[in-house]
Amino acid sequence: MVKDRLEDQAEHPRDHAADALAVDVFALDMKRKLAANVHKKHWDEVPMIYLYQRMLEEEEELYTELKEGNVQSIIDEAADVANFAMMLADRARRGL
Repeated sequence: MVKDRLEDQAEHPRDHAADALAVDVFALDMKRKLAANVHKKHWDEVPMIYLYQRMLEEEEELYTELKEGNVQSIIDEAADVANFAMMLADRARRGL
């Protein structure tokens, strides 16, 4: 169990502008990773369970990189996890 959780009460007010900037920067990482894989099938062409399984595989890779401590690899693997989550959300939103 993690001792300090995001759900816990904050000691100081959140900086919403900094949060928005972090999301915007991360979205660029996600787009970079998507562009690097444009030669692969589109997420509409594979079963949703496959997307979920790939997300779990990417999560394991992220965990490995967290233990290694390589900043760029952590960013890349986090973007991979997020991209598969986005693909699932996109498919669900469109009812596919």
